[in-house]
Amino acid sequence: MPSLRAGVDRLPPYVAGRPIEEVADEFGFDPRSVVKLASNESPLPPFPEVVEAIAAHAGTLNRYPDNGWHEVARAVGEWLDVDEKNLMFAGGSSELLRVFALAVGGAGTSAVYAWPSFIIYRLASVLAESEPIEVPLTADHQLDPDALVEAIRSDTTVLYLCNPNNPTGSYLGSARMKEVIDRVGDSALVVIDEAYFDYVTASDYASAIPEALARPNVVVTRTFSKVFGLAGLRVGFAIGQEKTLLELRRAQAPFTVSTLAMAAAIEAVRHPHRIRERVEANETGRQRLARELSMRQIEYVPSQTNFIFFRPIPGVNLEENFLRRGVIVRPFGEDWLRVTIGTPEEMNRFLSELDEIRQQTSDIRHETPNLTSDI
Repeated sequence: MPSLRAGVDRLPPYVAGRPIEEVADEFGFDPRSVVKLASNESPLPPFPEVVEAIAAHAGTLNRYPDNGWHEVARAVGEWLDVDEKNLMFAGGSSELLRVFALAVGGAGTSAVYAWPSFIIYRLASVLAESEPIEVPLTADHQLDPDALVEAIRSDTTVLYLCNPNNPTGSYLGSARMKEVIDRVGDSALVVIDEAYFDYVTASDYASAIPEALARPNVVVTRTFSKVFGLAGLRVGFAIGQEKTLLELRRAQAPFTVSTLAMAAAIEAVRHPHRIRERVEANETGRQRLARELSMRQIEYVPSQTNFIFFRPIPGVNLEENFLRRGVIVRPFGEDWLRVTIGTPEEMNRFLSELDEIRQQTSDIRHETPNLTSDI
């Protein structure tokens, strides 16, 4: 095959959370006994009415999907109180990020984002031939608005802000977010990734949608992959000024949102009471996990999402230990892990395995002789 383009040849493929079936096969588990808490998915399936809507549209799959997203734009627009012309849809918010990178990037440009944050910012930037500029989080794993703005150069065409941030769960309050947008001005596209918006309960947080509707260089992205339980269908959307979205859409392939995905999204937003129930259940689980980690004196980052970023044992990577016990978590760096808030039963399992792993690791450390003492 021909050689890959420079930059792409050094880009590792995206590594998703390991599938249940793969882990079950590798370690000899019944798939039903494996708990997946690695990918920030909803632990609950789509609403029953959504499943019915998907089934009802299955017989129309001989036709291409609506490339103008008319019905889903109308439904989501009514749900958000936003004009449908201010909406753009894609096969998940990840595709939107890639489209935006391709639309405004290119050789001689740069893209700024916090790090660690969503890996797609890096992948999309390299694919677009933009230079990635990664701005470290603060010492306590918070977004650093001053450093992000100061990192913007004359060739920067896009600033990505994941708010709340993945994988840390930390966030910028609405006042700080507006300050960042004001300081960037019109020199770059500001993409506010609100994938975890639905889970936020902090009183000083607010969506950046008003800013996106007021400014031509700001867009907000959202997804149906989290609280709605539609990760397997891939549907996300952006909010912004009509002209801005039309321009960005030039870089998008046609028909990237399937008929079933749109049917599911249309029905999903018709059940706000079910959404509230899931948000409340997540908050209960999040508070419980934070308490449990605190009781064990485990370092973690306070979260406003459906996951918690934590470090069970400094200097020790425990991902493999969890996998061997049938629990899938997501590793970051040497010793940090991210765990999704699951059902109460799944969290019981996680905590039980966590305790056994920590005890086992502690026992091994105490039994290991000091081999350097006589040297």
